[in-house]
Amino acid sequence: MRVNALTAALRAMHVPDSITIALAVTLRFLPSARRRNLAIRDALRMRGIRLGSCDVGHLVEYRTVPLISGTVAAADDLTQSALTRGLALGAATTSIARIGLRRRDAVILSGCMVVVVLWMITASGMAI
Repeated sequence: MRVNALTAALRAMHVPDSITIALAVTLRFLPSARRRNLAIRDALRMRGIRLGSCDVGHLVEYRTVPLISGTVAAADDLTQSALTRGLALGAATTSIARIGLRRRDAVILSGCMVVVVLWMITASGMAI
């Protein structure tokens, strides 16, 4: 699901904007943080810094300091982007995303309900 479709669906369900905006920013942030972590790993590997090659404290420092500084900058950029788009205005927004319950969603939801009902039956001690 794309982030804009999720945002439109959450707004259609009248989820508060504070939750909707936080979830949208988080979902856009996670792939960026993953790419940054992989880039740091590659840079450390290129410099020959591995788990056995140095002190564990230094390795944690070499990994976390660039990750934290880079993710803070990325989070600031995403927040500015969200504010520029007007997500925090509280006004009604429009979306062309098609949202709704489709056949595949209904099948998955039905399967989950069957599992929950069977679990409740077995947890209560009744035989199936």
